[in-house]
Order: sequence, then structure tokens, then C-alpha cells
Amino acid sequence: MPKLNVQFTRGKDKKDVLSVVREDGSRSWQHQTAGIPAHVLTHFAVESTLGLRNAFYGLVAQGWDITRLTDRDVRAILPPEGLWTEFVVGLVQTERLSTEPFSAADFNDLLEKEKENFSLKYDRQLTDDELFRIRQIFLEKYSEWRTLKPGESMSMNFGD
Repeated sequence: MPKLNVQFTRGKDKKDVLSVVREDGSRSWQHQTAGIPAHVLTHFAVESTLGLRNAFYGLVAQGWDITRLTDRDVRAILPPEGLWTEFVVGLVQTERLSTEPFSAADFNDLLEKEKENFSLKYDRQLTDDELFRIRQIFLEKYSEWRTLKPGESMSMNFGD
């Protein structure tokens, strides 16, 4: 899997920035609107925990531009793994609004409904251990993000 250095920078003018440097030295970046850092950090937790290669970070590592992957119509061009990952990330974010974490069985039931709604054929289920690790990584990264002052950055490596 191609490697990727990911950097989040708190904006001095309230415009946060996500930037990446690919293994070949090429770069991509984008200003982040409110709420997007949490979504993109959830992607990091999901993709790194599950070893995914054809979702947001894996596609950026392969040369896709960040701005293309954040278009509203992106679901139409994503490979099956990428679309499945969008569903997982959405459910992880939805779960944060509930009083209790979802069990793997409940999570997978909800995931199956999402797949059916989009006629997605991608057979993968999550375990309780994987969900625990996703939640743990997200909380670590999000806590680090929330403590940054304007102009400060945090870096992560994807694909190691």
C-alpha cells in the first residue's frame, strides 16, 4: 500500500487545513469546513484499523485529489470498498450521538441496511474488537486535534 503523511493544521483565520504528502513526494490539500476534521479523522481510524486500501486515505495515497473525494457526488465514483467505508464512517459518527456504543451485531445490521439501500455488494463485517479499536484511535486523534492552537499542526502516517 502506498504510504501517506497526513497533516492537520488549525487555521489562524478559522480555516483549518488537511494536507498530505504521498510516498512519491506529490501533495494534495484542502481547507476544511466545520465538522469535516472529525469525519476525516474517523476515516483515519476506520481505514487504519481495518487495513483498507481503496477508501479516502488509500485513494489519496494512490494519487486521487482530496478535493475530488469531498465532492457531493463522490459516492458515484468510489470503488466498492470506498463506498462501504463511507457507510462505516457514517455509522461510527451516528453512534457518537447515542447513549451507548453499538454492539458489532447491531452495527453490522445497520451496515447491511445501508448496503441494501445502495445495492452494494461488499461482504465485510466488523467485530467488537475492531469497533473498540476504531473508537479508541478516533478519540486519541480527535483529542489531539481539539487541543491544537491556531497555526499548530498534528501529523499521522497512513499505510505503515
